[in-house]
Amino acid sequence: MMGPPGIFLVETKAWEGVYIGFNDRWKRKEGDKWVLCKSPTQQNKYHKIAFTKWLKGLNLDVKMIPEDAIIPVVMMTKCKWLKTKDCSMPIFKSGLELSLYMRTMMKKGERLTCEQIEAGPQAIEEAEPVAMKYKVEEIEVKKIKERKECIRVKGRREKEEQIRQLYVYIGEMVSEVYKDKLAEGWWYFTKLLKI
Repeated sequence: MMGPPGIFLVETKAWEGVYIGFNDRWKRKEGDKWVLCKSPTQQNKYHKIAFTKWLKGLNLDVKMIPEDAIIPVVMMTKCKWLKTKDCSMPIFKSGLELSLYMRTMMKKGERLTCEQIEAGPQAIEEAEPVAMKYKVEEIEVKKIKERKECIRVKGRREKEEQIRQLYVYIGEMVSEVYKDKLAEGWWYFTKLLKI
């Protein structure tokens, strides 16, 4: 959702049952025990990082959207009981709660211009997978070490270099492009993962 207060990244979960979230660590109740489960707040933190990088890579004239104008929130729609404390983003139990929150954000002022609000949905509508955008046969991203990923592209070296330059543009630390010696027609570069 996008409007004058910002871009709301809504992570919606239709989880049933009983949940607690503390400092972005989530647990669900199974019988008499609390069991760790995937964290929707951590997941949406990652979505914010990925969305911010995607916006930077668009080369829009209005790309200077402030990072604090991208607002991640979580909406848990079917929980029987939910308790959260000290999570990195607001958590809501209904669409009504979320809409009231968005209303209060409107009162805090506008963070986006009309041009930014118009450009955002158009960019999302025109978005396409990287493989289609750069006209390559196939792209693979694989974690190869604890802090490294390998980005492999099947196609011409020039296309791999264009994709590498996109990573450089959004501030990633990447290697040079190398020919894959084990697979014909593949090229690769590595990316250092941030902690």
